[in-house]
Amino acid sequence: LDHDAQPAVERPSLAVLAPVGRCLRNFVTFSDDATFERAFPRTRQPRTPARELCPVTHKLALYRDPITDIPYANIRAFRIIREAYKKYITAHGLPNAGTGTAQAEHSSRTRQKIIIKQAVPPT
Repeated sequence: LDHDAQPAVERPSLAVLAPVGRCLRNFVTFSDDATFERAFPRTRQPRTPARELCPVTHKLALYRDPITDIPYANIRAFRIIREAYKKYITAHGLPNAGTGTAQAEHSSRTRQKIIIKQAVPPT
């Protein structure tokens, strides 16, 4: 056991460790509420996006079919939508098939929406 006094290790103060620089803070004080409102007008709250319903199940649609752009709620509804789309394609052909190149370029840039109405089978 060593009872001799240990020399104290000096630690540098925080002021020495802090980077050398300046910190500026600006305070703007308004005399009344009208002046504050003119400087910082209130913006409208952003509108929440419209909630879409699944046309098959009539439930809240959580997903969207990338080909038909139809909202759907579950995998069963997705399969019904795709089956109806396949029947539509076999009966009518692909939309915009056989058109000019200018229209083909335009259709590739814009998303085509195909509306398919189908009765919901009773469950």
